[in-house]
Amino acid sequence: SRQDFIDVCVKLRKALPDITLATDIICGFPSETEEEFKESLDMIRAINPDVVNISRFWARPGTEAASMEGQLLGRETNPRSRELKTVFEAIVLERNKKWEGWKGRIVIDEFSNDNWIGRNYAYKQVVVNGKFRLGQNLDVRVNKVYKFHLEAVLD
Repeated sequence: SRQDFIDVCVKLRKALPDITLATDIICGFPSETEEEFKESLDMIRAINPDVVNISRFWARPGTEAASMEGQLLGRETNPRSRELKTVFEAIVLERNKKWEGWKGRIVIDEFSNDNWIGRNYAYKQVVVNGKFRLGQNLDVRVNKVYKFHLEAVLD
């Protein structure tokens, strides 16, 4: 149930405060009410996830869901998706602020847009400038935080 999920997340956060929690939410599944959507928003506020994959329901032809009653229109699902994104982005930015000044080790696991990206022990995405190689371990200090990543310098 929804409450079971919240309870598990709360227990995980208590036991492992730095854990990275992720979830997926589909906005506008057939017959989703405004109240059910508000419950989803409340759930996000309760678990404070680090990652939320937000998608709007799309009825793929030939699927059971495509023929379900209560299909919602984009004029209903688009605002819900935007509101959920706004709530989530405020939460994740606030959660990332606790990482400012953090010193520790990351493992380089990606190169994208001329930046090297690593992950720390909590699977936080950390961007660092320089010349590195995939799999390299770096000791860094986080000097800036953003919604979706941390920025660091070598320590």
